[in-house]
Order: sequence, then structure tokens, then C-alpha cells
Amino acid sequence: GSASFALAKTTVDVDLDGTPDLQDASLLTIALDQLDLFAGVGGIGVEIPGGTLGIALLAPAPGTTDTRNWLAVTADIASADLLGVPGVTASFSALSLDINQASGAFNGTPATPLNWNTALAAPVNPGENLPVPADLTITFTGALLRVAGTVDLLDIAGVITIEGSFEMSTQKVDVDVNGNGIFSTTEGDLNDANLLRLSLTITDFFAGIPGGIGFHVTAGSLSLAVIKAD
Repeated sequence: GSASFALAKTTVDVDLDGTPDLQDASLLTIALDQLDLFAGVGGIGVEIPGGTLGIALLAPAPGTTDTRNWLAVTADIASADLLGVPGVTASFSALSLDINQASGAFNGTPATPLNWNTALAAPVNPGENLPVPADLTITFTGALLRVAGTVDLLDIAGVITIEGSFEMSTQKVDVDVNGNGIFSTTEGDLNDANLLRLSLTITDFFAGIPGGIGFHVTAGSLSLAVIKAD
């Protein structure tokens, strides 16, 4: 496989909302572009002929008791194919992945995901150091996990075939449970609740005997949202 690659490590000051600021923190950025990769073994794996990946990792200056770390990932994969599995064809396109998370603690207070738009003096773009610079600017404002893409074709021995698209995300939200327009945790409203959202769009689905009896759907969609207190 091959890809354009960039890695940079800089020292930055960080403005953390509601918690002590960081001085001389370590910012590591990694970028990949023009991906042409195969991941697998024995001829079984996933082929990725195009895409970009940007990673930003922020940590306090060494020599402190601060164990907090912040991670942001943004990726866009033009297409991906599953290879080498007998009877299975799987092709995907327009795949995307976004992650914004934090770990560790300081003085007993857990870290919270970073607002990358306000925490640093300048935008963080892992792609600016690539041989051909690319815009991979991190713009996340809170906790986030999101994956989305298009299923061009998933065919399992002709018994099941699927075409469509999907999106799944999790993030933190505040919820006005009683709907009175006033947010108050003393009234049972939820602060930093976990929101899971899932959407599926089917453009073609078949399950049954190839060329024979089966169940065929030519259009359909499903949306699901779940909120749970942290």
C-alpha cells in the first residue's frame, strides 16, 4: 500500500472551559492522504483505494500529575471493498468517521472532550504538513462518535443482498425533560446525557432463495434515537 504522510509535534497553550488551562501542552498531529491500502491476511481483508485521515492528540506537559488526554479523529474513505471471503461481496463508498473524546483526570475531575474551535489560539489542521496540503481541520465542539457511509452492495451468497446507506452517532446533550423551556437539574432535567442516533436507508434489499422465493424491498428507511442519563 501507499499514502502521503505527515507527523508534527508542537507545544501549545490550551484554554479549557471551566478547568485549569494548560501551558506548554504537547500537540501531536498525524495525517494520511491518497490512501491506497490493503488490510488483512492470507488474501482476506479490506482494500481502500482512496481516502484521508487526520488525528490530533493533546496531552499536558510531562512531569505533572495531570493524566488527561484529548483525541480527535476525522477520516473520509472514498471507497472500500471486502476481498477474499468466499460467497461474500461487500463494497462501500463515501465512508466517514469522526471521533472526539477525552480520558484521564486532574485533581479527581475527569477530562471532558475538547472544543477544538476555542481551546487553541489557531485551528488544528493535521493535513497542513502533507506534501500536498489538505484541509483536515478539527472542528469538533464536544463528545462525538460518528460513522456513516453508503453500502454499494452487500451480497451474502445471493441469499441476502443489501444496497443503501447508514449513519450512527453518539454525543452528549442536555435534555429539558419536562419541556418547560427552563433547564434545571433540580427539576429532573438531564445534563450531559448520552444520545445515540441511528439511521438506515434501503434502496434495495432481498432475502431468500436466489432466483426463487424471497422477500424484496425496493425502498425504506429507519431512524432511531435513544437518550440515556450519564
